[in-house]
Amino acid sequence: MPASSFPDRTDFLAKVFDALPAPALVVDPDVRMIDFNLEAARLIERVPFAILDPPAGQALACIHAAESPAGCGHAEACPDCPIRNSVREAFATGQVCRRIARIELARGGRKAAVDLLVSVAPIAGEAEPLALLVLDDAAELAKLFAGGKSAPAAGRRRRKPRRAAAGGF
Repeated sequence: MPASSFPDRTDFLAKVFDALPAPALVVDPDVRMIDFNLEAARLIERVPFAILDPPAGQALACIHAAESPAGCGHAEACPDCPIRNSVREAFATGQVCRRIARIELARGGRKAAVDLLVSVAPIAGEAEPLALLVLDDAAELAKLFAGGKSAPAAGRRRRKPRRAAAGGF
């Protein structure tokens, strides 16, 4: 179906973005979240309304984001961050970047190590540089490759689309 067949392409693409079965975020070169889909909304920690376009590490509750008063991207561990480095590589090369990464998150007062397939694709044609960051559960992918079944998506919630211009969460 040609793109011109859609009466409201923006609405359609927003629905496609929210239908992605993995957490997906639109980020800038500093890994600040510009938008996110429904699956990402399940993972995102509450960020104060005053923070526009929060860094992904802060929103996802990366344990290193709290190690520096300046937040995500400024702790001693940040130069080795696989998410940050994947975003940097995708912007530098203009190509999709994929890597397996272990991320440490703070969940319910406890640390949790999560293995992810981090995929980043630059978004062409935008006035400002943006990329699509997708975070797949590597353990679930390994189970699928081993012939297991995928778990159903955990209670997909509906949310109103978040756009940076709207002023936060």
